[in-house]
Amino acid sequence: MIPATSLKLGKGKETKKKKKQKFKISAGSKVAPGMAIYYVIRFSPEAKIDYKYDLTVVTERERFIVPIVAIGKRSMIDFPDIIDFGNCPVKYRSQKPIIIRNLGEKTTKWQLRLPKGFIASKNEGVLEF
Repeated sequence: MIPATSLKLGKGKETKKKKKQKFKISAGSKVAPGMAIYYVIRFSPEAKIDYKYDLTVVTERERFIVPIVAIGKRSMIDFPDIIDFGNCPVKYRSQKPIIIRNLGEKTTKWQLRLPKGFIASKNEGVLEF
């Protein structure tokens, strides 16, 4: 809701596959002080990529930029919240196999940082989707 004395939707930029497009939509009429005007924005993606658009709202006194963002593919790593070794004898090496999975739709890199006293057979890698 944007109360304004005059409302126009101005030029903006859409980022899609590194292409920039400019277009203008004009409301064409004035809105009385204290009143509101509503717009419905519909989105139909052409691909699973990130989209970004800066919607510029211009009044007689001010200019507002409203960012519109749609997020495409993302990686999602499945990793246990807690790794419990249970009771471990002193000066005895214990080990536990852990599985790291990518449940998302995008390839991702991972890196494991452990506190002193812990070691891992692999500390970094790449997970395909």
